Amino acid sequence: MFDLAPIILRNVCTMLDVKKKALKAISPIVPATNESKAEKNFLFNAQKTESSKDLPPYYMIYFLLVELLGFKNLGQFEKISWSIPIDYNGKAFLIEHRKFGVGIFARDASAEADDARNIAILIKKGVKIAQPFFEKMAEDAAKKSELNVVNNSCKLFGRFSYFLDEYRDQTRSAKSKEIDDILKEGKLKEDPTIVLNWFYSTNESDNWLALAVIDSFFSWTEHV
Repeated sequence: MFDLAPIILRNVCTMLDVKKKALKAISPIVPATNESKAEKNFLFNAQKTESSKDLPPYYMIYFLLVELLGFKNLGQFEKISWSIPIDYNGKAFLIEHRKFGVGIFARDASAEADDARNIAILIKKGVKIAQPFFEKMAEDAAKKSELNVVNNSCKLFGRFSYFLDEYRDQTRSAKSKEIDDILKEGKLKEDPTIVLNWFYSTNESDNWLALAVIDSFFSWTEHV
C-alpha cells in the first residue's frame, strides 16, 4: 500500500519553512499586543495612509497574515470586511479591507507616512515569499471544489445576444429597404452586378455593431 506519510511530512516541513521565511521577510511587523502604542479609540479614528495604494491584492494580504502567519482578524464591522492590527517598531497600525479597498491605517497618516511606506514594502516581500503557500491553498481548494469564482456567464452571454440581435435587426431592415429600392427603380435590369455591390456594402454603424458582437462573444467565452 502506498505510504502517504513521507509526502505529508514533506509538505508540512515546506510550509513551516515558508512561514519562517515570511515572518523574517516582514520583520519588524508582528501582531499587535497590549504593549503596542495606540491612542484611545484608535480602531475608530485611524486614518488611511497614502502608501495603501502600494499594497498587494487584499486576499493575498489576508492569506499571508491570517492564514499563514496567524495574525488576529478583528472581524467584520460596518463597511469593513476584515481588520488586522499589527505592530511596527512598537507602534500600532491597522491593515483593513474596507468598502473602498485595502489600506494601511495609522493614528496620523501624515506623520507616520514613512512607517506606512515601509510596511507596504515589507508586506509585498512577505507575499512574494509566501507564493508556495498560496499555490498549495489553491491546489487544495481545487481538489475539494472549494474555489470561489464570480460567475458572470449569464450577463456576458446576454450582452452577446443583445448585440447580435441588434446587428441582425439593423442590417436586415437596412438591406431590405435597399433591395426594395433597387427593384422598384429597375436598376437590376441596367446592371446585374449591383446586387453583389449591395450585398458586400456596409455602413459604419453596421461595422461597429459587428465589432461589438465579436468583442462580446470573446468576453463571454474567455470568462467561461
